[in-house]
Amino acid sequence: MAMAKLVLRSSVSWQKKLFQHHLKEKSKLGRIPRAYLPPAQFDQYASIFREYAGEDGILDRAELQGFFVKYNITVSPDRLKGIMDEVDDDKSGTLGETEFLILLIKALGPSVCKKRKIGPGLCDLKMLKDEGWSKIEIKSAGYKCAQFIESGYSVKELLPIFTVVEFAQAGVPCADMMASGWDCRHGKESGYSLHDFVIAGVTTQRIRDAGFDDLDTAVALRAEGITALKMKTGGWPLSTLQDAGYTPTELRLAGYSMMAVASMGQLATTMSPGTPAPA
Repeated sequence: MAMAKLVLRSSVSWQKKLFQHHLKEKSKLGRIPRAYLPPAQFDQYASIFREYAGEDGILDRAELQGFFVKYNITVSPDRLKGIMDEVDDDKSGTLGETEFLILLIKALGPSVCKKRKIGPGLCDLKMLKDEGWSKIEIKSAGYKCAQFIESGYSVKELLPIFTVVEFAQAGVPCADMMASGWDCRHGKESGYSLHDFVIAGVTTQRIRDAGFDDLDTAVALRAEGITALKMKTGGWPLSTLQDAGYTPTELRLAGYSMMAVASMGQLATTMSPGTPAPA
């Protein structure tokens, strides 16, 4: 089946690809087979599908009809066509395992496949994990980031399916996010503070990538004890460092030449409010 392509960050690219595959099934999230089939019944029907589908892992209409005949399931041709059209998202005329299970649930009806009581407050997330639910299926059932973490999922496992804001709201430390492969982008809007980044040992370049790149940030970083050398290494311009209060001595120790520091000082004096314009 066709899979939409995303621009992926290298640190979590394989996870992003997996998540994109799940996104293709987004229209089915309200019809997750496991939400209607207890584990034993799910395994039974999934095993039957694999028996009929063979090595290619798909079932065509002829094979589907043979399945219904063998198991004495009566579905009118019109009803079967309607269900098939509904669950066959890519209109290929064939069914994968999930599509087949959805079709079977609809064909058997609520008297056989009753919707289970699934969701926060109704069942423990760990139970769904143990049953084999995918992370995206569990999330679609209403469980939040904090509940995933409480159930033993790692931050790295969850990076593809939750936003940075959701991790921050769940109380995940910035350091844990970094250790799991987060590149800090859009961190300023995430809810993590500048101090969170500093105590996590984030480089000044990454801090800039996170969106903390203005003069106020430079002033705050100096107050946090970040040296002019680290600021220079992170790409902060000399003019900003000077405006942030770094002394000529600190700037010289950072590797700036005496001439560059002096020139910036003269320029700042020339452009100071109240200084007469040169003749």
